[in-house]
Amino acid sequence: EWNTGNPINASGHKEHNTIDAAFALITDEWKYVYWPLQEYEQLYHRSLDPYDEYDILQNYYIHTQKEKNKIYVDGNERMRMKTFTSTNTTPVGDSVQSTMEIYKKLKARFYELKVHVQSGGKI
Repeated sequence: EWNTGNPINASGHKEHNTIDAAFALITDEWKYVYWPLQEYEQLYHRSLDPYDEYDILQNYYIHTQKEKNKIYVDGNERMRMKTFTSTNTTPVGDSVQSTMEIYKKLKARFYELKVHVQSGGKI
């Protein structure tokens, strides 16, 4: 069997120079990706970003951390993120507030399906 790791938490793989396991929940509008070994999440708005070029969660987090810690933000990034607030829109046109609602729904559904599969259910 090629996958000798633990199917529940994706740990225990023998190879260290391979791509980590990733689990995704994909709808017509959204793609939520979870990388369990890195404890890393991604969220893409598929209809506005069909090539998954703009990770909404990570870009917003990185930008807010830079601002919070007063780290230099170059002009291009500053312009791109200028209107990216909790009440305005993301650079790809989403409302951050509505995006966070979608994120919470997708994450809850992902964990619901994860428990279902881990207990022997099929999707």
